[in-house]
Amino acid sequence: MQLQSTSTLQKLVESLYQSPGQWLSFLEQLTQWSDARSARMLVLDKHASEVRSSIKYNIDNNYHQQYVDYYVNTCPWRPELSKLPDGQLYSTFLDFSCKQDEYYKSEFFNDWARLQNIHHGVCGTIYQNEGQKIQLLIQRSEGQGYFNRAEMDVFNTFIPHLRRVITMQQQFEAREARSDAIVDAQQVSALPLILLDHACRVSYVSHNAEQILANCPGLTINNQRLTVSPDPATRQRFQQLLADCIASAHGQWHQAGGWFPLKRLQGGSYGLLVMPLHPELECPRLSAVESFAAVFIYDPMAHIKLCADTLKAVYNITPAEAELLQALVQGDTLESYADRRSRSLHTVKSQLKSLFRKTGTSRQATLVNLISNGPACLRASQPIFNL
Repeated sequence: MQLQSTSTLQKLVESLYQSPGQWLSFLEQLTQWSDARSARMLVLDKHASEVRSSIKYNIDNNYHQQYVDYYVNTCPWRPELSKLPDGQLYSTFLDFSCKQDEYYKSEFFNDWARLQNIHHGVCGTIYQNEGQKIQLLIQRSEGQGYFNRAEMDVFNTFIPHLRRVITMQQQFEAREARSDAIVDAQQVSALPLILLDHACRVSYVSHNAEQILANCPGLTINNQRLTVSPDPATRQRFQQLLADCIASAHGQWHQAGGWFPLKRLQGGSYGLLVMPLHPELECPRLSAVESFAAVFIYDPMAHIKLCADTLKAVYNITPAEAELLQALVQGDTLESYADRRSRSLHTVKSQLKSLFRKTGTSRQATLVNLISNGPACLRASQPIFNL
């Protein structure tokens, strides 16, 4: 079999630049151009032993999942592939020490590839950085035959274009993930926000957080790192909390976040609410899944006043429910509010359910965010203070 014309290849390269990120369409065109049966792009860890995400064309979902779960590490070419230079593709028939008769005896062929009529292929690491590798795999059936040297030479003329588009796409995906994380965080709370990326670097600072940082010598950003307190032990505990949240957001799930209190020099307290952000990103993607930590700055001395008349006009909220809302937006808990007002916790929870119903919300954080950003919120300017 021979590759289609170079004009078709030119159109394939042009489609990469014109529609970056349309990887499924690209794989379909690549399969047709190369007279192959299927193609895949795999995002793997830095050792190329774990598939983190993938895009595939004409591979059965069940067989692909088997590959991800097990057969990726039984492929007879994979150990040798890790030692070959990246940035180009290799013919499984010509460029590996495992010859075709040995391949036909392998577990990989007999238990996985043979069942799909996969006899020949090309593969290569087309992109890698410190944390991942992206590999392209194209398969042919027995009747389609192996990829010869002339075909491999043509294949490798478009790999530099493919690498360039992957770099562009990853930059776009990083910006998209950051924007999504900011939106997600702001839906949780209207408090001043500092967003940290997967490397614990400061990625975003809201305007109201910038104002606080400008007047807080104990809460600083140096070289994109957020630090607290001159005390080494306190600083270390905070850094560990950030690292645990980032790891949790990346899928380890062992840290739900936490409240980090800071003392003011003039008395009182000031708090940082740290929580992981779990991205919900559309696939297919060729980037590692981004993970973030949100740091919300809570100032109990900030004066937030709710207008009871506006609450009644907009949501038909009663004076008693408005009083509970006032406490919640100030950061009070249901338990402490009930104790302070000498009311039963059952009564307070019933009032909260009524507030959910009237405002169309179902979570306390969503309720507080809605009211804090609504017409009933009268927010006085925060006092300047030092930690």
